[in-house]
Amino acid sequence: MKNKVHINNIQQLNDALNKYNIPFSVLNDVDRRITNWFADGGNENDAYIKQQYRYIENFINMFHDCIKK
Repeated sequence: MKNKVHINNIQQLNDALNKYNIPFSVLNDVDRRITNWFADGGNENDAYIKQQYRYIENFINMFHDCIKK
């Protein structure tokens, strides 16, 4: 794959999720983690949220050909 997906903010995360068929279990896990983090006072710039972006990036980049809409 030539162009790897890079996610650096919530908007890019939403764009990627709309572009690829991510399994529900992955979506649900990341959504729950991000929602809980924000509920506990975290923000978009925290390392924990960036870790969630990287998880989705890695998933998309690994399975790109299988999940592209």
